[in-house]
Amino acid sequence: MKNTLKKSEIFGAIFVMVFGTLMHFFYDWSGKNPVVALFAPYNESTWEHLKLLFFPVLIYSVFQYAYIGKQYSGYLTGRLAGIVSGALMIVIIFYTYMAVFKHSILWIDVTLFYLSVIVCYRIAYSITLQEIPRAAEILSGICLIGIMLLFFCISG
Repeated sequence: MKNTLKKSEIFGAIFVMVFGTLMHFFYDWSGKNPVVALFAPYNESTWEHLKLLFFPVLIYSVFQYAYIGKQYSGYLTGRLAGIVSGALMIVIIFYTYMAVFKHSILWIDVTLFYLSVIVCYRIAYSITLQEIPRAAEILSGICLIGIMLLFFCISG
């Protein structure tokens, strides 16, 4: 069972890397559709680029939960901790290197995104394997929905 989760997490990380990279272009490809802007970045702000991590992880997690996630009492808490850790990593490292170099460097941005996905899934995997109280799982689910709504409100 643990091996199935590990394989699923590796596949999830690859999915997020590929889908998140493609999402960078969705808004322009959609003809600047405002509905697409709710899910995909519509400008170059760091906040908007956090969608590249959040929504692909959320999408994959829905399917992963149906497939194997129900077997783990820490599934939602793992997803929340992973997403928050990956997002914090993006923000902290991005603004740190921007303070040093004074401009964005594409290869660093892309590498940072991929590393944040790896961190996200590594932390999610570790916490998913833990015994987490049901109340914490419910709170984690509410927080994930809250983050999604926050993206919608701020992007709208």
